[in-house]
Amino acid sequence: MAHSHAVDSLLDSLGRGRIDVACATDIARAILGDGVQNESVQKLASLGAYGKSQSNSERDLHCWMNCLGLRLQPYRVWLDLKVNGIKEKRVAASMLLPHEVIHALATCDAGACFQSIFFGALGPADVSRFWEHCKRLDPWKDHEVLQNPHQDLSKLIAIQIHGDGAEFFRDDECFAYSWSSVFGAKGGLISDTFLNRFPLLYIHERHMQQPEVKRQVNKQVSELVAWSLKHAASGLAPTEGFYGEGFQRNTWRSEMAGKRLSNGFTAAYFCWKCDLKARHETQNFKNWYQCTKLCDLCFAEKPSKKGNPRMNYKDMSQNPAYKFAKMDHITYMRTQVVSEWSVVQGWTLHTCVFDTMHNLYLGSGRDYVACAVRVLVEKGCFDSYGVPRDSDDMFARITMEVHEDFKKHKLL
Repeated sequence: MAHSHAVDSLLDSLGRGRIDVACATDIARAILGDGVQNESVQKLASLGAYGKSQSNSERDLHCWMNCLGLRLQPYRVWLDLKVNGIKEKRVAASMLLPHEVIHALATCDAGACFQSIFFGALGPADVSRFWEHCKRLDPWKDHEVLQNPHQDLSKLIAIQIHGDGAEFFRDDECFAYSWSSVFGAKGGLISDTFLNRFPLLYIHERHMQQPEVKRQVNKQVSELVAWSLKHAASGLAPTEGFYGEGFQRNTWRSEMAGKRLSNGFTAAYFCWKCDLKARHETQNFKNWYQCTKLCDLCFAEKPSKKGNPRMNYKDMSQNPAYKFAKMDHITYMRTQVVSEWSVVQGWTLHTCVFDTMHNLYLGSGRDYVACAVRVLVEKGCFDSYGVPRDSDDMFARITMEVHEDFKKHKLL
């Protein structure tokens, strides 16, 4: 079978949602008309009775996916919104639950995709070693799932949740919740981030303009995610829905109720990843890029007339004040307005990590590089270089290593 770039582009566009199913079937039939022979294109062209019933194309595609064993269904959730910022209303929305997504992919005929998406190039021993290492680190040492002596760490997927605003339509921004596996980000057959990440929920920002509405939405979404991840970690499907409702007979959920999930694979929360604005909106953190205080962990500040000069993050002296003003998770839970996401098993203050793209490449992170390097030097991260002649020699070596790493990974 000859390779075809047109076929690759068609399947990629359909998978990404760039074109609708009806359009994809028209293109598939045109490709076949040009004499290109490809099994996937042949099946795609057959949808809608080869174009005779074009309106049935999407229905036929879902039937086709069911034949592969993929029976994933969206779950209806109820959110208390203020429609267009005016009318309070309980609105139904569709959500893809993590434990159901993992189970659907684990039990359909796509073992290589499952391995690539959720474990990348890591084997069971590597995954187990990763979790054993995490058990010794402060953010995860008290993780409820990792404390379970019966938990098979070699089959445990590390879930990272992501949240950010995105303009899907012109002048109409949505807030998108999504999730992915930490292991699947690199080394697997599917390396594209878009194809490794799963949507949780999309909500129009205009329906939650008020801070109290946004907090309520985060509370409802976090409780649902906590419920789903609890079942993903236990490896057993729920016997009833989140709201206590029974499952309709002869449906996918009723068939797997109370049974083992995902062929023995389990999943646990690992981290929440977002930029500074999303940290403020989802975690209720008070310090973000529009504030003088720029860190929720050490209370360092930007230089300002009204700020505390001793907390200036540019202070490169031996003992700057912000080094002694660090907040741990226990102090946070006692003294701050706690994040709604704290209901998720394993959530701690230090598992709320930064979105590198927004905070480093596009945001304020670039301003803090010198301070960050200084912390790394103090922690002994560059001891392998030996004793430098002076600070200029140290930074020259670090710069050289950065350039070598970027060239190695083809980032330069």
